[in-house]
Amino acid sequence: MSMLKPILLALIVAALLAPAASAEAVTLTFQGIGLTTQDIDVFDASGQYLFTTNSTATIGLNVSESPRYTFQLKPQPTTVDPVNLINYLITWLTDHIVIVLLLIILLIAVGTVFRK
Repeated sequence: MSMLKPILLALIVAALLAPAASAEAVTLTFQGIGLTTQDIDVFDASGQYLFTTNSTATIGLNVSESPRYTFQLKPQPTTVDPVNLINYLITWLTDHIVIVLLLIILLIAVGTVFRK
């Protein structure tokens, strides 16, 4: 017990004298999380709009200014040519015809069981 008091006192003094670590700048890259190209609005902890960035950019945030940030993703609208959409659907159906037929048979079987 007598040895514990000096060690505890030394730890408390060291904790008081050591400068606090400050994490001021945080760098974020959105490309690593699989986002498509889209705009991102950044807001601080109070909800004030800060700036708009792109998901392909790298941004730096100052944690000493705001402890939390909110990101609002703004997906870009995509339009697909109807002919390409039909071609894609036909290709997908031909590649997955067995699964589609099994699902149709399963739905018919479940429907007949619950109908009775």
